[in-house]
Order: sequence, then C-alpha cells, then structure tokens
Amino acid sequence: MTPQRTTEMRHYLFWGLALIIVGGIFLVDRMGLVAIERVWNLWPAFIALHGALAIMFAHDLAQALDGAFSIVVAVWIYAC
Repeated sequence: MTPQRTTEMRHYLFWGLALIIVGGIFLVDRMGLVAIERVWNLWPAFIALHGALAIMFAHDLAQALDGAFSIVVAVWIYAC
C-alpha cells in the first residue's frame, strides 16, 4: 500500500469515527443518559485529540509541531 493511500484511508477513518461519535452523543442525549450541555463543554478535548493523533502519525517534524500546536491551543481554550 502506498503512503498516499494510507494517508487517504486514515483521513476517511477519522471523519467516519467523528460522525459516529457525534451521532452517539446526540443519541445518549436523546435517551436522557447524558445532558448535551455537559458534553459541549468538552469540545476543546477534540482539538487536543486531533493534536495527539497528529503527533502519533506524523511523518516529519512539521506535522508533529502542528499536533503540538493543536494541543497547546486546546489547553489555552480550557484555561480561558
């Protein structure tokens, strides 16, 4: 499998999982198990998750720094 194909598959996997997670959040809110207001306060965690995944799958230093920057932004948003 070529590196370009692997990157493309990872991109599709990310968006597929993101849609499943968002749908799951709305489902548990509809069922009354979790209030969506509590989950909504965690949205910066998704930015941090993106950064962690970018660092884990980085092919070069620029991608790793991009992931680190995403984590710093998420922490900054939580702090404010």
